[in-house]
Amino acid sequence: LFSSYTNNPMLLGPSVIGGEGASNVALLHRIQFQGFEGAPSTTVVLGEFSPEGKNYGFGLQLYSDSRGITTNNGAQLNYAYKVKFSEDFNLGLGLGFALDQWGFDNTRRVVEAINDPSLINTNQRSTSMRADFGTHIEYKKLFVSLSVPTTLSNDIKFDNAANNQELSSGQLRQFMGFVSYELGVNDKVSLTPSVLLRMANNIKPQYDINLKLDYDDKVFATVSYRQGYALSLGGGLTLRDKVKVGYSYDLGVNGYSKYGIGAHERFVGFRINKGYSE
Repeated sequence: LFSSYTNNPMLLGPSVIGGEGASNVALLHRIQFQGFEGAPSTTVVLGEFSPEGKNYGFGLQLYSDSRGITTNNGAQLNYAYKVKFSEDFNLGLGLGFALDQWGFDNTRRVVEAINDPSLINTNQRSTSMRADFGTHIEYKKLFVSLSVPTTLSNDIKFDNAANNQELSSGQLRQFMGFVSYELGVNDKVSLTPSVLLRMANNIKPQYDINLKLDYDDKVFATVSYRQGYALSLGGGLTLRDKVKVGYSYDLGVNGYSKYGIGAHERFVGFRINKGYSE
């Protein structure tokens, strides 16, 4: 999961897209353990569009993820609908449909038993589909969202070249909740604390604690703690009210911290039309 979701809320779920004529595009790139061969690297393009004066919107995500001998390239289309109960209270609902192509490249393995028949040098591809659900509420300065990535999905399937048997792996259903509240310090400065909680079956829940400082909607700074993983420091600025750029660095607090290598994350967002999400 990217660390900069507080600046790119489309990452929180399919309901957090579009609204009031918003048209925005963002490019994000994240690399962990830079310098290690096969280090995890992820690139995502986010886009959102909502017709002027309408209470619905569309989102598009294009992504490429590489981790060692495995890759995943895909696209996700989101649809969001907003119910406006009052000037201060909104409810959002969203659905997402994704098509993924998984790659499994055995030729990149580094092993001692090179003649092991189960490690035949093959480069396989498998296509899978999934559906995501998300909802959120906005009440004054309070924002609460819940998303269920992989609400529905099919298995990822590969062939075992050694015995001609099919191998399959199910996609894990997850639950992700997020809460934030914007505190106005003065006319130009605001502080937004937030908490994100991730859960999945048979996996211990993990939480993030975040604090974002905004100055005049032009400069921002963030500090986050991800349970058992890292302390993240970030910042960025908005240029001419049209372009937002940011960077964050994750400093490991787990066993990997002894290598002195964390994660670098960069993003740039373009506001095509009014309503740039923050």
